[in-house]
Amino acid sequence: MATAFNMLRANDLIWSFVVNNYLLGKEQVPFDLLFWNSDSTRMPAAMHSFYLRKMYQENLLATPGGISLAGTPIDLSKIRTPTFILSTREDHIAPWKSTYAATRLYSGPVKFVLSASGHIAGVISAPGSVRKRDGSTFTVRARSMVGLLPIFAAVQFDASPWERHPMFSKRARWYIENKPGVADFLHILPTTERPSLISLVGKSRLRRLLSCMLDEAEFLSPYGLRSLSRYHREHPLIVDLDGQGARLDYEPGESRTGLFGGNSNWRGPIWFPLNFLAIESLRHLHASFGEDFTVELPTGSGKQASLEQVSEELERRLLKLFMRDPDGRRPTLGSNPLFQHDGAWRDSLLFHEYFHGDTGEGLGASHQTGWTALVGALVANRRLRGETGCVIGEHG
Repeated sequence: MATAFNMLRANDLIWSFVVNNYLLGKEQVPFDLLFWNSDSTRMPAAMHSFYLRKMYQENLLATPGGISLAGTPIDLSKIRTPTFILSTREDHIAPWKSTYAATRLYSGPVKFVLSASGHIAGVISAPGSVRKRDGSTFTVRARSMVGLLPIFAAVQFDASPWERHPMFSKRARWYIENKPGVADFLHILPTTERPSLISLVGKSRLRRLLSCMLDEAEFLSPYGLRSLSRYHREHPLIVDLDGQGARLDYEPGESRTGLFGGNSNWRGPIWFPLNFLAIESLRHLHASFGEDFTVELPTGSGKQASLEQVSEELERRLLKLFMRDPDGRRPTLGSNPLFQHDGAWRDSLLFHEYFHGDTGEGLGASHQTGWTALVGALVANRRLRGETGCVIGEHG
């Protein structure tokens, strides 16, 4: 299949390689848009032949009953569910004029969108960039949780593969010594000369990220980490897309737009899964960096804290969502007096989908035991460490 798609490359994806690689002998530049070609689709020869001949050459899928599978004729005109078709102007594999013809095949409502660029580039842009109609891209500088994700990619390296498999350690050591930049992602123990941690961020970059993450004017809420920086409350991000305006505001509560149904807001609220990942990753980093690596907590306070102390503080703020404050109120129950004070309700806690970025009120679906129930793991971990004061029940 990879060979078949290679034969369908557009001219500009062929001759540049012929000139630079074969004629001039230059080393091939990594090209992410063609990387998928190396992930070959393996299928039986009969299936491969049927697929290319019936669907590409003869285009029988467009003919009612033209193709039968397991004895059942396929008729696209019987599809009544809404259909969304995305094509790109320079697509050389599925030309947009051909795909547009499919809008006449379905019986249900059809929406056809024509994007810029080619088969892959028209759909996928580099992280943090937006592709315009003319094919050019520009960077979108939003202060969102996405920018903090590299912190989460921190894995402690077990000693057993290094000690039990000498060939592995030999090859890994060669790779570390001979590949520029690889060592930047490793924390090497001076005693054993083996990596104890694999992380996407080194110490200097980690400090910069944590400075933003632990700033109460940005991500650090009284109840955990916000999904979007509070900076965007006064500084909304406004992007012009070929005459159409797109705007990103800090929305700490329920979404003010119908985007994603209006009930799934990543533009400010606190989401438990990402906060839990942040806590776990910071503990991995602390195990390797030790007590000597400290950062301001919160940013601008002048108070230094180890990464273990940072993780404990994030944990404490998350637990505050469910615990009573000095006035006897649980932030997660919001302003509803029935839930806050009625004996039949005040201790029946719900697992909300997300929480208000400033007040901690529970929002969205209230049955998210798949991720907000991670609060149970936080309580259990604190008990294992011998800490008290985190009971969430009747007296917590």
